[in-house]
Amino acid sequence: MKTFKTSPLMLLLIAPMFALSGCGFGMETSDSFASRGGAFNEYAQHVDKIPVGVSYSEDLLQSFQAQTGAAASNRTMTAFRNEITKVPEAGKADGVTAPMWNAITNLAGESCQDLVEKERDGGKRVFQMVDLKNNTVAISKEAKENAIRGMARSFWGRNESDSERSMIREALDEAFPQTTTTAQKERAMLYACTAMLAALDAHKR
Repeated sequence: MKTFKTSPLMLLLIAPMFALSGCGFGMETSDSFASRGGAFNEYAQHVDKIPVGVSYSEDLLQSFQAQTGAAASNRTMTAFRNEITKVPEAGKADGVTAPMWNAITNLAGESCQDLVEKERDGGKRVFQMVDLKNNTVAISKEAKENAIRGMARSFWGRNESDSERSMIREALDEAFPQTTTTAQKERAMLYACTAMLAALDAHKR
């Protein structure tokens, strides 16, 4: 199973989404995030209150399949069997831990790999303007933003905000300055997909 390292983009999307207080969640507001400074300031304007209910082990795989529209591969099923014990059974606040969210991020990465492979092989739904088979044309700004919109609607059930779109696209530009080959394109889409599928809005209950 892959281990998806937490990147600056993932930190910006994931870290403000929950606040560990003792062994569980606290409730945080945009003001409390803004007070931390740095990257949190950019996200603070999008955070109101963090819900205490999140995805739980019983529905996580089904949720990921529904959100991505990609059936779980054998690789993903194996990863879920290995990691699912780290995810709380009932989605309660006191079951949320840092290892739990790390497991969710890793599992989101596996499901995103399934999505990338599905859309590479046909039946585009999320990456409509990204040609994953073309080795000569880089991903344009328009195509990146179209993919971000597709993932936001599929994973979060809403359109991304202007600042979220800019933040994600700029992180992609920095992490993947070259997106010409199919391998580069797949890695770029996997990167953005994993961050957005592991984000709080994909797991609110």
